[in-house]
Amino acid sequence: MHKLTIVIDAGHGGIDPGATGNGLKEKDRALTYALKIGKELEGLGFNVIYTRTRDQFIELRNRSNLSNNVNATIFISIHLNSFGKASANGAETLFHPGSIKGKSLASKIQNEIVKNELCNSDRGIKPRSNLHVLKATKAPAVLVELGFISNEKDVELLARKEEEIVQAIAKATSEYLGVKYVPPIKDTPEQVVDKPSIDIIKGKVNIMLIAEHIAVDGFFKEDTGYVNINDSYVAIRAMFESMGLNVGWDKDLGVITADTSSDYKRPDNSTKILLLGNRIDVETYIHKDKHCLKIDGAYIPIRDLFEILGFKVSWNGKENMILISK
Repeated sequence: MHKLTIVIDAGHGGIDPGATGNGLKEKDRALTYALKIGKELEGLGFNVIYTRTRDQFIELRNRSNLSNNVNATIFISIHLNSFGKASANGAETLFHPGSIKGKSLASKIQNEIVKNELCNSDRGIKPRSNLHVLKATKAPAVLVELGFISNEKDVELLARKEEEIVQAIAKATSEYLGVKYVPPIKDTPEQVVDKPSIDIIKGKVNIMLIAEHIAVDGFFKEDTGYVNINDSYVAIRAMFESMGLNVGWDKDLGVITADTSSDYKRPDNSTKILLLGNRIDVETYIHKDKHCLKIDGAYIPIRDLFEILGFKVSWNGKENMILISK
């Protein structure tokens, strides 16, 4: 494993579809490419972190914050272009004008796409000073516009050359970081599943927390799920709603869901938490020298809660932030 971290950002998501055209949504195609590029880079030994792994709305500041908090080596955002005239076509790679390394990475990726004839026209590399993920990300960052979703020929090429485009971006990225690219050996046709598969564990309470499936001890009573925290059963909805998360039930997956909410209003006295790469601000109480949630009158230490759920909990003193990861 290389001691290099790459953040892969699939543009848009959830309530933000991005550009649309030819029966497609940018958020879906960007996610497909992002996951496959990340998988390719993981195979080369890089530590890859995704801003999203499913159809989920992530605020721009949370994307850049994630990259900064994990001290990413580079940041790559995947998008598709669009224009009113359907004739517009081709690929381009954007970088922040103040980043020499970002420009170099953009050039490397764009050249690899063009020389392998993976776009209908070369729109080059372009500086952009007003794109949040480029200007707010400390690591060298690029935004790759793979093609125009509004152009039928681009859409056809992107579908037909999908695997080659993924490998071209992985190769350019790897070589930029000084690691030799070795194409994958595939004995059987690759089958890629874009949506996470969930193996329901019987006898447990199954929860999808943002993009992580967990199964814990608990039970259901009157359609409400409860989990065992320090020998006490706590209502799952109350637990996650006290952190400003949206709680629901996914009928297709058969799990309780808890996800971030853009409508949540930050409390005045809040504690910063980086929950699986998502910044949330949670109202906490200091009880017996521990940061706690107050649920139904009881003080539940945040560390105990998440460790029982199977997560790692640490403290970033520099940022005054609780870090929660799988």
